[in-house]
Amino acid sequence: MKKAISFTVMFFVVLLIYQVGINYIKKEHSVEYNFESSGITYHVNEEYSYDNNDSYTFRIKDSNNNTFLFNVKNNFNKQREVVKNVVTYTKDDLYCISLVLINDKSTIEPVCKIGDT
Repeated sequence: MKKAISFTVMFFVVLLIYQVGINYIKKEHSVEYNFESSGITYHVNEEYSYDNNDSYTFRIKDSNNNTFLFNVKNNFNKQREVVKNVVTYTKDDLYCISLVLINDKSTIEPVCKIGDT
């Protein structure tokens, strides 16, 4: 019984070391997720690249099929799903969105569209 318990503990320790090692040395990731903010559903395509100066690229698509592209230079400890909220600004034909990211108190500079462009 002691051998089974010690084997199980050793197995989990090795698995933990492997997982931490993979997260430490990974160079990039790509993940897609959806979330809702202010009654609008957003689809986020997030790509992280270590080789490109620790940058994240976000392609945000709203429920009206408007697509916005953001580039952010920050590694966020290589975390996934770093978009916390989307802030929307509208006035006449002007439609802008800005991102609020995890571990960041400020919003990212907004990207705007005029009319259907």
